[in-house]
Amino acid sequence: MGRGVGEADYVLFVNGEAAGIIEAESDKAARVKLRKMGVYQRILSLEGSKKRVSLKTEINLWVKTGKENLRKRLTELPAIDNPKLWEVQKKAITNLEESLKGAKPKALIQMATGSGKTFTAVNICYRLIKHANAKRILFLVDRGNLGKQTLQEFQTFIVPKDGRIFTDIYNVQHLKSNTIDDVSRVCISTIQRIYSMLKGEKQFDPAGEERSGFEDDYSLEPAPVEYNPRIPISAFDVIIIDECHRSIYNLWKQVLDYFDAFLIGLTATPSKSTIAFFNKNLVMEYTHEEAVTDNINVDFTVYDIRTKITKNGSTIPKGEVVQKRDKRTRRKKWEQLEDDVKYTSEQVDRDVVSKDQIRTIIRTFKR
Repeated sequence: MGRGVGEADYVLFVNGEAAGIIEAESDKAARVKLRKMGVYQRILSLEGSKKRVSLKTEINLWVKTGKENLRKRLTELPAIDNPKLWEVQKKAITNLEESLKGAKPKALIQMATGSGKTFTAVNICYRLIKHANAKRILFLVDRGNLGKQTLQEFQTFIVPKDGRIFTDIYNVQHLKSNTIDDVSRVCISTIQRIYSMLKGEKQFDPAGEERSGFEDDYSLEPAPVEYNPRIPISAFDVIIIDECHRSIYNLWKQVLDYFDAFLIGLTATPSKSTIAFFNKNLVMEYTHEEAVTDNINVDFTVYDIRTKITKNGSTIPKGEVVQKRDKRTRRKKWEQLEDDVKYTSEQVDRDVVSKDQIRTIIRTFKR
């Protein structure tokens, strides 16, 4: 065992890699020892009751039906056969599959906004399910409303050489509750909901999914994660992280580390920290400038228009009648303020919307 981790009675190795730990003690003593070591034990259950199996059976089960078979199938993926893919999308998929064939656990795809990252990702999901028989894929989105857009991509994806829609063949679940459907092949969710599920919460407020990871407070402690037998570490074979940002390797890193799955990141603007999180395995680079050259994107000019409110914030005087919206239900109601309400520039268009300053920006832009 590594320094500071602890000692084990037996360590199981498969193909030269540590795959399990055996503690020759009573169940209770072993659980305590493993917990102190930060190691999660796997308990097989059948209809709610524990079932003891022989060690030999467990090892054979892992070798025959576990990651080894998936890794073998990943080395046998056929050539790409979707004529609707652009060359750059084919290249991204090809490079990723070469990484998967090499059993690299993490890979990052950088493609400019507008170059079809999500369509590329849906093709990746199709090929992994169809040709590698991936059991289930988790598709992480930044916010709940982006999950709806991702679901629509699957609902309009026509399976190559088949003609049917992806969702007519494979079950795609956009998680609205904290329960994973047994038959789902693709689960679309935010990482916040997955964390809630790992904690054992029965419900999760949808409003918690509308906060972008870009807005997270990175000074907070990483979210603690403990083993949840209802969601085993093998729940997903592959996790695709769309628009991955700092929160994945800071605030939410433990959620991703919990699962025994290949991690595939998608981003338009990778930072050095993001690349480091994916073990510097950047399998595809396609910039906005390249997309413009290829006539996929159009160039743009940035206009930086500032107002007093966007610079300094402002105050809404007491007595003013304002419209308030419940973030969870989206219901609107009018209220008269009993006190002055001060807001900062950072709160503009997040907590407070000033229609006058929006009009000022539009009029200035039109000039």
